[in-house]
Amino acid sequence: MQDFILYMPLDNIANGKVIGQGTDGALLEGTVQGAGITLQNDAILGECLQFDGTGAHIDLGDVGQLSTEQVTLSCWFNTEKTVGEQFIFDKMDEVAAHLWDNGFQYAVSPPWIWNGNIPIEANTWYHVVIVSNAGAGTTATYINGAQVSTAARSGTSGASNKPLTIGARNAAWGFQGKMAHLRVYNRVLTTDEISLMRTQDLAQSFRKAHPIDFDLHNQDVQNVLYIENEPTQVIQLDIQNKSTQQIRLNALTGDASPTNHHFALRFRPDTLKKPSSIQLAGSDWKMTQATPDADGMDVIYLRHATETTLGVDNATAHQTLSFSNIVVDSTQGSRGTRAELVCSNQVVYADSNLHLGGHSREIHLNVVNHQGKKNIPLHVGFVGDNGLLNDGSDNALKLRFTNVGKLPLAFKKGSGDDTNTSKFILSFDTGDAADEWSLNTSEVVKGITVNQPDDWKKADPVAITQEPNPQWILELDINEGKTLQSKEYFDVDITKIKTTFPTGHTHLYVRYENIPGYWDGEKILIIEKRPLVYKHKEDANNKNVGIGTNTPGEKLEVKGNTKLDGDTEVTGKVGIGTNMPGEKLEVNGNVKVSGNATANLSIKTSEAETKIYSHSDGVTYFQTQGPAYFGTNSINKINKPDLYINTDGKVGIGTNNPQIQLALSDNDTGLQCQDDGELAIYTNNQERVRIDNVGRVGIGTNDPSFKLDVQGQMRVNHNNIRGLTVENSPNQDGEHPSEVFLNGGKKSGSVGISESRGLYLWANGDQVNIKDGKVGIGTNNPQATLDVNGELKIGGEKPFVIKRFRNIGYNLLYNTGYSTSKYNAAIVGFQTNAGGNPSDKTFGMKLHMSPASTWSIEADIYTEGGHEYWEFVDVMFISKALSDCDLS
Repeated sequence: MQDFILYMPLDNIANGKVIGQGTDGALLEGTVQGAGITLQNDAILGECLQFDGTGAHIDLGDVGQLSTEQVTLSCWFNTEKTVGEQFIFDKMDEVAAHLWDNGFQYAVSPPWIWNGNIPIEANTWYHVVIVSNAGAGTTATYINGAQVSTAARSGTSGASNKPLTIGARNAAWGFQGKMAHLRVYNRVLTTDEISLMRTQDLAQSFRKAHPIDFDLHNQDVQNVLYIENEPTQVIQLDIQNKSTQQIRLNALTGDASPTNHHFALRFRPDTLKKPSSIQLAGSDWKMTQATPDADGMDVIYLRHATETTLGVDNATAHQTLSFSNIVVDSTQGSRGTRAELVCSNQVVYADSNLHLGGHSREIHLNVVNHQGKKNIPLHVGFVGDNGLLNDGSDNALKLRFTNVGKLPLAFKKGSGDDTNTSKFILSFDTGDAADEWSLNTSEVVKGITVNQPDDWKKADPVAITQEPNPQWILELDINEGKTLQSKEYFDVDITKIKTTFPTGHTHLYVRYENIPGYWDGEKILIIEKRPLVYKHKEDANNKNVGIGTNTPGEKLEVKGNTKLDGDTEVTGKVGIGTNMPGEKLEVNGNVKVSGNATANLSIKTSEAETKIYSHSDGVTYFQTQGPAYFGTNSINKINKPDLYINTDGKVGIGTNNPQIQLALSDNDTGLQCQDDGELAIYTNNQERVRIDNVGRVGIGTNDPSFKLDVQGQMRVNHNNIRGLTVENSPNQDGEHPSEVFLNGGKKSGSVGISESRGLYLWANGDQVNIKDGKVGIGTNNPQATLDVNGELKIGGEKPFVIKRFRNIGYNLLYNTGYSTSKYNAAIVGFQTNAGGNPSDKTFGMKLHMSPASTWSIEADIYTEGGHEYWEFVDVMFISKALSDCDLS
């Protein structure tokens, strides 16, 4: 996470300046104000700054706005007191952090108020992170990676021109203690990022806090000290600079001594039998013979003959010393011990002269017995299979220890702390899933149970320093010791073994120590991780195989999916879903068969073979070498099977002798497909109905021309009474209306009958009803023999017309326009103006209808006054279709 806008490591001070980084790695320089700030080398965080609490501080000036909408501030501190007020850092009106008595508080503007009051203890390192998000309205505080408090925040503040100071505010309220790694980010860090930052700081600081590392090993590069009859081994001390700076060993003169040395190599009491006999090879280093110090530790003081420097690269970072004539104390037998390398004040950083006095590292050593015979006649192996199912299930192994020699093998119990007791130490390979050689991770392996045999102390997993794998120690637990006779053995059961790691080999290491008369040594056993195990029961003749299970109860027990690729022969009965099959193959449950397009399932007898397979086109195929019978009744019902298919592909339902493609009950009644996608219905082996490839149906013809084409007589009959009956269920009024609906496209109509309406014809709203011998047109309730509701016409003309002709004059022949071929005509009324004058006398008049191609009115009238005329004449025209005479 290098996207900070400010980072002060606080691990350097030179010429009154403290160097850090700003945005994009820009150099950031702080000025030391006061004399109370020094550089220290801390055992946890390495080089850091020590503040004396007098108000001495680091002034970085105005570094720009820090209280942005999103801001994260991080710092390490270790205070020496919990009384009063101490400022850790401060940029007035923007951000600040201080200690108030025994509590940590902070402020992020706005609002500029103190929050937190988180309890703090003295002389303890704290990694504090303040994450403020004005948009979310919250500020959270993390201590050592865990969130401990939240507070409200809203808005953003403007940048102040106040300086950023570390260790005090304006030379007051000074911090007393150590600080390291001040960071500022203009974004919100996640919980994972905060945890990662803390881990990286500690890892980096570890190297600073432990700049010197060492290793003590034999010629085989093993951290081992041998108990020998004669001291023959050579031990090498490898000193290495693990820091990022050159380390100088100052020049010293005179003999090495407790007050004149660079390094002190310390051994636990009773590790070395003759410390004074140890010799150092070469002339580059001087040593004193090992002598006990005030703590009883055997100490060898070492100084380099000249001033020298340990570099930072592999070529120059090492110094190697060789010791010989080392005699190890054998009274406690094989055991573990420790050695420590301690720096003196004469080991300094080359650039700063900061000494490393008091820095130390420890290393674990195994004290191993090499007295007596090298090879022990003890066989260690597994009883039965050495395989483990690598599916995550619990597994068990039985470990057997057998005396294969001709003489008894003795085990002893030591006195005091049991360091000289005969013991076996068990361990496994551990690692990650990518390590195909490992059994499982160290955490999972710790869950294994090692069950101790009789006379041996219970074994629990022990985490040995510098050992990556858990160990189980079996120690003899009877004071009088134990003897294993020739060919005698004891077993150790190992249970709760789990692995999901890749198939392959891993190892069980069985180390033995303090067995009288023999060297300490180790047996390495191979364990195989695999999906298959062999179960060997106590009965040697009962050996089972388990796939997917580590407790097979049968010769072969499979748990999970199974695939057989190749030929498989089974001479007995096979049961799937049942353990008591009654046939060669009995399946209790669903069956799925898959394969290629040739045959998924083949059933073969001595006479025929049946194949069932599913093709890639999604179709399931059945293939037999003879006819196929399908039935729900007895298999012996072969004359009338439920379904029969002969070798010609003809199907019979209820018959085993179909003569057509689908025969029903007898052999020649059913369906037959004809050419060009046509279907025929057969009875008595004769075609009766044909449906052609466009959907036309022929009865009595195999070539229909209409939707229904009937060749021959057709009769619609019901009990010789009605030719055609259409009847519906009763409606809500209890009637049984029936109706035939006719659709002519844009026009539609129907013919129906009901109790309330009688017989009716309906077409697009027009209707005719016949009820009780009365005909209604335009009405469904006729009141007369003919009841017309609406206009009546005959031949497109009205049957009756009465028309009044006005002011037609006198002595005239007036054409009415009505055809004499369609109508008869008669005068039914008239009116003249004659008689209106009392002095006039009428002398005569003439008025009648005169036929020609049309009817005309012939009229004349005359009076004494001579002023006569016809006011109107009424004529009735009657359609000749309604009369049997012709008046024309």
